[in-house]
Amino acid sequence: MITTVGNVNDQVQVNRKTRTGDVWRTNVVPQPQTFATYNKYMNAVDRSDQILTTNNIQRKCMKWWKIMFYHLIDMAIVNSYILFLEHQAKFPDHEDL
Repeated sequence: MITTVGNVNDQVQVNRKTRTGDVWRTNVVPQPQTFATYNKYMNAVDRSDQILTTNNIQRKCMKWWKIMFYHLIDMAIVNSYILFLEHQAKFPDHEDL
């Protein structure tokens, strides 16, 4: 993974479950800090992609720029919906017009 955020030598300890026969055991293994940071902050992108795949307006077109245009519209709609949900959670008593 290429990044400018962390140091390559920084590591964190994570738990991994392994199965031997019918017995599950928890092992503590080192993980680079870069992967831990990625997993922590990429939740919103994964959620956006999940919403986008179920509710998209993409049409099958012959032109590549039309596909890109529809995809950008889809991303704008999903991002505005996520921002609306965050605003609604932050100000639950605020009535929107």
